[in-house]
Parts: sequence; C-alpha cells; structure tokens
Amino acid sequence: MVAEKNRFFTGMAVHTMFAVFFCFLPSIVNIFIQDLETTLRITCTILGTQLLLHGAIVICLPTTKNLFYIFPIVGSSFGVLQLFSFTDWGLQRIFELYLAGVIFHVLQAGALFLLLTLPSRDATDG
Repeated sequence: MVAEKNRFFTGMAVHTMFAVFFCFLPSIVNIFIQDLETTLRITCTILGTQLLLHGAIVICLPTTKNLFYIFPIVGSSFGVLQLFSFTDWGLQRIFELYLAGVIFHVLQAGALFLLLTLPSRDATDG
C-alpha cells in the first residue's frame, strides 16, 4: 500500500513538473526564434514527443493496472495531435492544442492527487 502511494506521489510530482516546464517553454524558445507560429510548432513537437514517450513508458511498467491504461492512451493521443501540428495537416489552432497538452498534465497530476488522498479499502473495511 505504501509503495502504491509512493508511485502516485511520484507521478503527481512528474506531471506537475512537466506542466510547469511546458508553461515556460514557449517563452524560452521565443528568445531564439522570434516567429510565434514557428515557436508554437517547435514547442508542440517537443510536448508531443514527451507525451508519446511518457505514455509508452507508463504502459510498459509492470505496475500499471488494467484500469489505469486509459491515462497513458489519452496522453499518447494528445501527443499524436501535437505532432500533427508540426506537419501542418489542417490544424489551425496550434496554441489551443498546445494548451490542451499542458492542461492534460495538470489534470493528470490532479487525478493522481485524488488517488493519493483517497483512503484505501484496507483502511476503510475496518
């Protein structure tokens, strides 16, 4: 039970750090590249790659249970959408798409926080 809570806390911390990093990434990239659209395409590609890799790693972990496969699959789908923004296949709302990827990290951290704070069945069965 303690190991499970540690995994939830680690996941929550990782998603929070990624959310903060990706909030500042467009400003950092904009220092080197002045065009806003190019900056957003580059940051969308970085975010999409991170979401795909993170989802693949979580799916491959032996501790991921069947019910929790939905989270990395949703994250991977956000990653694919982010990568499509770099290819310019009809996606016109790059900023909103990037913002959706960052919000996914925030929501994922919130979901892990709820799983961390909910009492376990062992403690409530008494």
